[in-house]
Amino acid sequence: MNTFRFLRGLVISAESECGRPGEPAADFNLCPAGDFMETVTAQQWIFYKFYFCKAGRTMTNGLVSVKRECRYDSDYYTYEWSSLNDDEKCVSRIQGTTEILLQ
Repeated sequence: MNTFRFLRGLVISAESECGRPGEPAADFNLCPAGDFMETVTAQQWIFYKFYFCKAGRTMTNGLVSVKRECRYDSDYYTYEWSSLNDDEKCVSRIQGTTEILLQ
C-alpha cells in the first residue's frame, strides 16, 4: 500500500489500481517528488506520481517537473501509469550552446 497525499495536504494510505509505478530510466535524470491523489467524486480518485529534474537540468521545453497519472485503458480494461515521452527527459541547461575557451 502506498502513502498518497491529497493535493490539499491530507495524508492517507491507499492503493491505486495501477500499483506502484516503475522508476523512470536513468537517462531521464528525474528524482521522485511524491505521490498524490485528487478526489473527483466520493468514490473516484485520481492518483499521480510527480518527478523533478535533477539539479542543474531542465527539459527541452523549459519545464523542471513531470506528472505521471494512473489511467484506465477502456480497450483492454486495465489500469496503467502514463508513460514518459522522450521530450520529458531532463537535459543539461547548456545543451545546444557553444562553449568558448579563452587561452
